[in-house]
Amino acid sequence: MIFRGQTDPDTGAPNGDWNDAQNWDGGAVPGPNDPAVFDAESPACALSADCECRSLELAGYRGVIDTRGYGLLVHDDLAVTMEAVAEVSQARTAMLAATEKPPVGKPIKPKGG
Repeated sequence: MIFRGQTDPDTGAPNGDWNDAQNWDGGAVPGPNDPAVFDAESPACALSADCECRSLELAGYRGVIDTRGYGLLVHDDLAVTMEAVAEVSQARTAMLAATEKPPVGKPIKPKGG
């Protein structure tokens, strides 16, 4: 699934909440069996609760993933392409764990792409 983010219909402000299913092109928030992808079109992202995914790919992503003090657990791979200049803010809470690979799910991409 690719993260796309949506615009708040009431305020017109961007909604970059990882935990909002509407922001993912698969219509669901990534879980422990799902890859999460941020590409060049993905907006800045922020967590509103602890999150996990099977893998995290930053493919040309130049935004920020703000953990806001929540945990982001990546069970398998973290892939960053050379042109990606991403930042995980409040990185003290970001965690990559070597775990047994969960079953592969559908890739999760944010909507709008």
